Amino acid sequence: MNLISIYNTNIGSWSLVNATGDVIAARRSHSAVLNKNGFIVIYGGGANNYTVAPNPALATLDTNSMPYKWSAKQFNSMYAPPPLAYHSAQIVGDYMIVAFGVSLLNAKFDLATAPNNNIFILDTSNYTWVSSIVNANVNPPVVNPPDPNPTTSKSSTSTTSTDNPSPITIPLIAGLGSLLGVFIIIASIIGIVFCCRKKRENYIATPGTNTRI
Repeated sequence: MNLISIYNTNIGSWSLVNATGDVIAARRSHSAVLNKNGFIVIYGGGANNYTVAPNPALATLDTNSMPYKWSAKQFNSMYAPPPLAYHSAQIVGDYMIVAFGVSLLNAKFDLATAPNNNIFILDTSNYTWVSSIVNANVNPPVVNPPDPNPTTSKSSTSTTSTDNPSPITIPLIAGLGSLLGVFIIIASIIGIVFCCRKKRENYIATPGTNTRI
């Protein structure tokens, strides 16, 4: 495993990178995760047509150096998993969580006879298998701090609401304006007619003339 294939997602091309360090046996159906320090952590898998567990079971690949560097990790812990293949792994903070898969039994990884129903936890800060996660370094949800000037904030919100009328308010104002315009026109017509009639009533005809006074 001294040649590592790398896919560049920016230009869509493959390349090969040399890897030095400890000798890591070839394997398949293993897990690989990237921790926050730029180390790829691999665990388990099967070798020789799934008849043996590869050695070492746990290894890291340092991607911070060039060439990349392999490092075998030895462990002896009561919380360590058995040899596994077809399992899954995920990083949570500093911890790698390994779950499910198949154990090695009678020189084979057989789901029918040796399924793994347990979950195992590896502390990648010191590569020790542990029983639980303590203060996992996971990004907490973002919580906005309380407003130091709630009065100012409310005033600004109120002003913004006034300056930006809602879509319902705009048609309502337009409709009221149209009704007001029609009302003014009708009132003007009625006023003109009333004035004309009033003037006619004040005209007095004089005998012998067409003059009205």
